[in-house]
Amino acid sequence: MYSTSSVLRTIELILGLPPMTQYDASATAMWRCFNRTPDTKPFNSLRSNINLNELNPKGTKLAAMARGLIFRQLTGYPTRS
Repeated sequence: MYSTSSVLRTIELILGLPPMTQYDASATAMWRCFNRTPDTKPFNSLRSNINLNELNPKGTKLAAMARGLIFRQLTGYPTRS
C-alpha cells in the first residue's frame, strides 16, 4: 500500500535527498510502479458509462434530501431566480 509519504519518499530517492521526517523515512518507496524501460505500447481506453447530467430519480430518499440545495452558491456561480 502506498501513501502520500510513499510519494514523498520516492521523490526524495529520485532526487537524492535525505528524508525530512521519520514518516517519509519509514515509508515504502514506489519502485514497483516503475520499469527500467518505458512501455510505449498504446492502450485502449474505456468510454465513460456514467451520465454526469443525470439527476436523482424523483420520489426517492436522495431526491428528497437534495431538494432545495443550491449548489451554485457554493461554487460562486450565479443562482437561478
